[in-house]
Parts: sequence; structure tokens; C-alpha cells
Amino acid sequence: MNTAPEVQHLLQPLVARAQYNWSSKGFPDRAAEHVLLRLGVTASLQSAFSEHDLAVMRAAWIDAKALSFFNRHPESSGIEIECGISTRFHRLSNQSSWPRFAWLITSSQDVDKCIKGIFPSLDNFTSIGSKHPFTAWKHGLISKSASAAFIIAGEQSALSGDQLKELIASLLTPGLEYLHKVELIVCHQKNSLSQLNYWQSELEVLQQWSPRQSYLKRLASFFPLLKTAVDKSQSLASHLRLNNKIQVTL
Repeated sequence: MNTAPEVQHLLQPLVARAQYNWSSKGFPDRAAEHVLLRLGVTASLQSAFSEHDLAVMRAAWIDAKALSFFNRHPESSGIEIECGISTRFHRLSNQSSWPRFAWLITSSQDVDKCIKGIFPSLDNFTSIGSKHPFTAWKHGLISKSASAAFIIAGEQSALSGDQLKELIASLLTPGLEYLHKVELIVCHQKNSLSQLNYWQSELEVLQQWSPRQSYLKRLASFFPLLKTAVDKSQSLASHLRLNNKIQVTL
């Protein structure tokens, strides 16, 4: 299977996750290996894309966040927006004894075409392509019976201020009243040593997860950062501050 030039750069995180799956570091992502085989990625390409430890650490941190969320809200929706050729649904399903969550991926049309060429269609897994993925996700939700949603945005590339504003606005517009809890992970920051230390410390805590513990940042602590990220939109920020069902982690 050949990949379009527009999605060639998406192979780097796939290769990194597959290499961790092979190594003693034990990041479980058999689906990444499957994708590489389907795409016909060679060993030389794999060795060229070997230095992505921070990206894998971030992926593991988000996985742990998601599993914690699904433990508390089993029948919920997982949503990935502009996260590249993601294998998170398959990783989380393999780590759950009885996965009951539905999964939606929204991305550009080129990436969507690639995903559909790799993964079979399932009742609880779908991918849609759109020129406006930060709003299209609302129309692609599989299950309207889900009472909660875990959203990851921009894992493949940094979100601009306008994209973040568009995404937050889509959460606040009518149509999602049936969701009583939404957690949004915004992957807009560049990798750094301080982030690596943060992810490592949180992963150590998450390994000892119990239902009485919470690892979600309060909206109040996020408010000043969001205010800057969305061009100081006072009305948007005030709506977020009043909406206690939406929790955001930067």
C-alpha cells in the first residue's frame, strides 16, 4: 500500500511507537507494527526515524489519562482531532478487559483516506476527513448515548490560537447537551525536558490509580493560559469558566 506524499511525515511517530513495542521499554503498540507492514515501510526508514522518545512518552501519558477517564466513564466517546495515523483506539482496547467506549478520528481528507485504507470499519470505530476537523467531529460522533467524551487535539502538529479558539467554540455551541463530562487534552506545546519530567511523574502516579483520585487540572488554573491562546476573547473565556462540565489540560 502506497502513502500519499502529504502523509509521509506521519510515519515518524508510528515508527517510534513500533520500535518501543519491540524494545525492553515496553510501550505496547502492536497496531503500529501492523500499520508499518501495511504501508510497506522498510527497515532503513525505521532506523532513520528512531529518536522520538519524547513523542512516545507523551503518547503513553495521554493513554494513561484516557484509561483513567474510561475507568470512571465506561460508556463514553474517545475523539482524536488532527492526531495523525493514530493507533490509540487499538492500544487502549488491548489494555481494557471489556472496552465499551466508541472512537472517532477527524483529520484532513488525505490522512482520513490513509486511515481507512489501513483499518477496517467497526461499529465502535470510525474516521472522517474534513477541511474543518476542529468542528466536524461534532457531526461524526458514533454514539449519542455516551454521557462523556475524552478529546485529544493536535497530537500530530501544534494547534494555532485560531484552531484552539475554533475547537473550544465547538464545545460550547448547542448540540452536546447530552454530555455531562468532557475532558480535552490540547497537545499544542513543544516537547521539552520539563515536559518529559512532568509526564514521567504523572505516569508514576497514574500507575497507582484509584477512583477516589483525580489527575485533571482545574479549569481555574487553565483559564489564564486559555485567555492568551484564544487572543484574549473575554466572552469565550467567561463561558468556559462558567461551564463546569468541561475540563481542559494543556
